[in-house]
Amino acid sequence: MSDGIEQKIFKNYKKFKFSYVAVRSSAIVEDQDDVSFAGQHDSLLNIKGKKEIINAIKKCWASLFNVRAIQYRLATGFSLREISTSVIIQRW
Repeated sequence: MSDGIEQKIFKNYKKFKFSYVAVRSSAIVEDQDDVSFAGQHDSLLNIKGKKEIINAIKKCWASLFNVRAIQYRLATGFSLREISTSVIIQRW
């Protein structure tokens, strides 16, 4: 992750007055008529501090490639490259 992105994250985290946050993954394909990716990717709760938030974001991104998520994509006919995820930071 670039320093510029980290700085933007921390700048916005200050708006939360450095409170605890939830760092959550989200993908467009998570809820469709015939598939549901809910629970496949990680969300982390009770995160506080710049270093912890950056680590939690990286874990959320990495969870796109955990065994559970890969197996589900293969079982439902999605290619391994067809799905991406974003990370949302919410005040907790």
